[in-house]
Amino acid sequence: MKVAVEGCCHGELDKIYETLQYLENVNNIKVDLLLICGDFQAVRNRDDFKAMAVPPKYQKLNSFYKYYAGEKVAPVLTIFIGGNHEASNYMQELPYGGWVAKNIYYMGYANVVQVGGLRIGGLSGIYKRHDYFKGHFEYPPYTEDTKRSVYHIRNIEVYRLKQLSRPLDIFMSHDWPTDIARYGNMSHLFSKKPFLKQEVMDGSLGSPPAAELLHKLQPDYWFAAHLHVKYTAQVQHTREKCTKFLSLDKCLPRRQFLQVLDFPDKEKGPVSISLDPEWLCLLQNTNHLMHLGRSTRFMPGPQSTERNNFEVTDEEMARVKELFGGNLKLPENFIPTAPTLAERNNKPAAPPVMVNPQTALLCTMLDLTDPNAVHLGISNHQSLAPHLDPEHLETLEGDSEGSEDDVPTDISSSANTSYANSSLDMSDSFSSPLRAKLSSGLLAGAAISPTAQVDDDDEEFKAILAAQQRTSQQMRAASESNNKSSEQKNGSSSDDQPKVASSPQAESIEDELAPIMAAKHQNKEKPASSSENTQKLEDDLAAYADKSSSDIDSSSQDSQDGLDRTGYQEDSSQASTTDCMEVSAGSDSPTEGKGACPPGKHPSPNNISAQSPSVKKLKRRNVSMYSSSGTEEEPC
Repeated sequence: MKVAVEGCCHGELDKIYETLQYLENVNNIKVDLLLICGDFQAVRNRDDFKAMAVPPKYQKLNSFYKYYAGEKVAPVLTIFIGGNHEASNYMQELPYGGWVAKNIYYMGYANVVQVGGLRIGGLSGIYKRHDYFKGHFEYPPYTEDTKRSVYHIRNIEVYRLKQLSRPLDIFMSHDWPTDIARYGNMSHLFSKKPFLKQEVMDGSLGSPPAAELLHKLQPDYWFAAHLHVKYTAQVQHTREKCTKFLSLDKCLPRRQFLQVLDFPDKEKGPVSISLDPEWLCLLQNTNHLMHLGRSTRFMPGPQSTERNNFEVTDEEMARVKELFGGNLKLPENFIPTAPTLAERNNKPAAPPVMVNPQTALLCTMLDLTDPNAVHLGISNHQSLAPHLDPEHLETLEGDSEGSEDDVPTDISSSANTSYANSSLDMSDSFSSPLRAKLSSGLLAGAAISPTAQVDDDDEEFKAILAAQQRTSQQMRAASESNNKSSEQKNGSSSDDQPKVASSPQAESIEDELAPIMAAKHQNKEKPASSSENTQKLEDDLAAYADKSSSDIDSSSQDSQDGLDRTGYQEDSSQASTTDCMEVSAGSDSPTEGKGACPPGKHPSPNNISAQSPSVKKLKRRNVSMYSSSGTEEEPC
């Protein structure tokens, strides 16, 4: 089995596939799989530029939009992880992975899949300490801060990956594991990237969580990118076990950005992607740890009163396979979730929060939290309903154990849906007696106001109230000053003038916050369908705080996460390919984890409304609707 590995993509799919075809012709081989190690830049139209953390001069469409629109089809099965320069709004639609175009698969925040018998793991994003312990609180439209923090890795994904107990053949990350450079030819590295020497020597280069995963998982191969240099290393974990590390450059002429490796054939037949049962079990078992707020959350450790060992048993994997009808093969059933470039040719606008039907279906099957659905205030069931064929809805209604009220409710909208296919045949997906179809049309997110319904932290409410109090005090002071000036000017007494009413002040922010938080917690215990209570809570909050105030914006971060100090220098010479090579190697063990979060401090990440019996019925019958929807810039 021939596997090609590419470094940073930066949207140059045409050039990558052309180079791959050249290698195939020259070497008389056929590549079965292409792995891309981040900075993919899945730009569908100019709206996606609003979600990319790159300077305007590097905001280029490049060639992905052709594959998204169906003008071209990837000639080889392509799997990629996210980096630090992505169309993050599109990536956030697929937190657990999914197709971004026909034959092109995104791994999500973290994932494990199986391809041709190879077990491949991946972790998207780069490491930044100040965001590592936060939740996935970002959603479109992004601020200048959140469009960067959105691609910073979080501890929950690393925690899940560390629970894996079965061997991996390949692991992919964007940035390098900490200290990996010490296990290769450092003099060769410094001759190409001399500015990296200080960081390598003081141990600050790379990702500590990636290093933890390297020594815990011990995959046969580890592929990375980010630093725009080809580098090899070898980590000898034990006498029998080692990891071969390979990092590659970005796609530019005369750069070493592509490598073809030969793996033993473990399966016969066409190469395709299958979900990994162990990973699916881990997603299920750790879903309660999902956090969508800004505050710090630690994962359960040995000293915690919570469960901290989620190692998956064979029985659990058998159950999850049964849930999918015994067939975990991923159906190739992409449909678009945004207009193509030709359909969206006007002035770029901020992209909305969208729920991808691929994510909605997986979350429904496994009872997982879809962050975008939570931000929109809808359940998995509600987000999936608009994509079900009316005939399928009638089947559910007739077979459901519940009442008519349990039948999925359609979420209608008058918005333009011309970019979506009218229907999609799901007969080739997971085996199901229902042979369900996903109906196209507008995604659920577009029909609902993009107001976040996540569990905000008490500290954030306090900050809001404090900011509002400061504003109120300033307004009162200005009003009093105006009144005095008016009195002096008109020569009238203060008793003859109307006085500006001032609102009673609480003795502390906590006192003012108490009734709001009590209503908030009471509301969380009630069904989401109680729109009256929700509206009342929103009115109460609106009376105290303006959530768009700059006082509660996200904390400032580094304006640039790129590491290439020499800047961008494009090579105008002709494109060339890299030769196949042997990988040599090295590594080191970092420290383990942090303390556990106190019991009861984890907010519930579950979607707003509970699942109806019809959804449970649908899952029991193994509905096979899985998925269906769907610039050259600064150096790193």
